Amino acid sequence: HVYMKNCTAATSNAMEPRVDNAEGQTAVVVSSQPHHAFLCFHALETHLNPDSTASAPHIASHFDALLADESLPPCPLFVTWNITKANSSRKHLRGCIGTFEAADPLVDGLEKFALTAALDDRRFPPITARELSHLECSVSLLHAFEEAQAWDDWEVGTHGISIHFTHPKEDARGTRRATYSATFLPEVASELGWDVLETIKHLIEKAGCHIVCWDGDGDGITGHANSNNDNDNDDDNDDRVGSETFVCGRSWGGLDASGGSGGSPDEHGVPLTQILRIMRVERYQSSKASARYHEYAEFVAALSTPIV
Repeated sequence: HVYMKNCTAATSNAMEPRVDNAEGQTAVVVSSQPHHAFLCFHALETHLNPDSTASAPHIASHFDALLADESLPPCPLFVTWNITKANSSRKHLRGCIGTFEAADPLVDGLEKFALTAALDDRRFPPITARELSHLECSVSLLHAFEEAQAWDDWEVGTHGISIHFTHPKEDARGTRRATYSATFLPEVASELGWDVLETIKHLIEKAGCHIVCWDGDGDGITGHANSNNDNDNDDDNDDRVGSETFVCGRSWGGLDASGGSGGSPDEHGVPLTQILRIMRVERYQSSKASARYHEYAEFVAALSTPIV
């Protein structure tokens, strides 16, 4: 598990054909729908307010029928909670957690990660009942996973990416090399105005590494292959890449995340260029649907007749 629009009418068929490869083979991918977000709201509201009208058995039956009618295949997913504060239209993140394992059945995955994202995201305090009416929920269903050919082999606004790398230096005891990983969903980079390199740097930091120094020179790295040769410095170097030094983890070889005592970046840090060479990047796409609480409440209010 990874710790990390206007609402439209729900449709009964959430399957879409899509050409996903160069050979022109057609694959079927899932499409997130507003009622997926409604289901997440329902899971959270009934957890926080067990005596609310949304807890009526026929409401859950309606959701079960909706998702059963879709016949969605298992898929990875993320649930994101945002909140709009009083007298402001600006959204603030309140929780985002998902999984890269296929959720099967989807209804169980949505309910599970709706609660996990709302209550167990360690970056934030748990969401409370008082906040419900100010929330927006987004559901991202992930698909089209591919191994990228290089650190920059993906497109902002189209792909989400996951990075994975093993620290090239042993720890202070010389006994292990830590592994780091992190992910951003496809919308993150475009919403924050980041380009490919900025996104990668932020992901490295999200994984647990921290920039501690840079000298302003462009060391350069090719964007065409993930070479393990640290001396690979040919004429194709990309001058977009600077020479920041990252220290990974709270402490590595005696140097803390802020560059404190016990060493120096030269001794224990890892140049950005080296991380990019050893990094494995996986890209993927997602289908996202969002809904606000008032839209969910209107949907539930319309379910006045139990399913027979």
